[in-house]
Amino acid sequence: MEVFRKVIRDYPNFERADYAQWKIAIHFLGKEKWQEAVSEMEKLINNFLESSYHSQAYYRTGWSLYRLGKFPQAASYYSQFIKLFPQNPLRGEVFYQLGESLLKQKKFREAIDSYSQALQVTKEKEIILNSLYESALCWENLGNWEKQGEILEKFIERFPEHGLASLAHLKLANSLFKREKIAQAREHYSYVVKTTEESQLAVEAQFRMGDCWFNEKKFDKAIVEYLRVPILYPQFEEWGNNLTN
Repeated sequence: MEVFRKVIRDYPNFERADYAQWKIAIHFLGKEKWQEAVSEMEKLINNFLESSYHSQAYYRTGWSLYRLGKFPQAASYYSQFIKLFPQNPLRGEVFYQLGESLLKQKKFREAIDSYSQALQVTKEKEIILNSLYESALCWENLGNWEKQGEILEKFIERFPEHGLASLAHLKLANSLFKREKIAQAREHYSYVVKTTEESQLAVEAQFRMGDCWFNEKKFDKAIVEYLRVPILYPQFEEWGNNLTN
């Protein structure tokens, strides 16, 4: 570390001085010392204007700021990356991370736009599935159940075996219920009950199946589904208590 600092201090015009600065910044990044990483990355950006490490520095500064919970600043660096390096191979990841930073600020429409851009430019599975899922969360927060449902259907179609698929089915069922598509909602609730066993998702889906029958004024069937909750899931007392409230 001191060798790299000496190079920068004593030989600032050395052609590899930017590499020395990069190594210092990466050291702190690897140690998860995010504030120090930001400081050193910003030195690279500001003091070595022609450095080939600039795109990585903008990207990693954004990530470090995100880890520090400084979401507006992270979004600023990601936005600068997109403007400065429009053809960079990392742009799909950066669009996604920009969306995450905006989501943390509850800027849901802007986040949706960023996730949409990520979906257009990336072929990486993890970025695609996360961008789809987070977009659905944004539409949920905006109260647009139809858009949320459309995105969740795409997610389930493309990633039926993913760990988030059952949660996507549950959220899709909730979306359908809010749109009064009760029979379709019940199908997805039933799927969650069958595939998630004794989980928090399963007990919520079981309770909501009762809601579906209740909404259709089929009260006998609603009672049957509601009573399954304390019988099958006694460990989730809060859901059983809902029956007496």
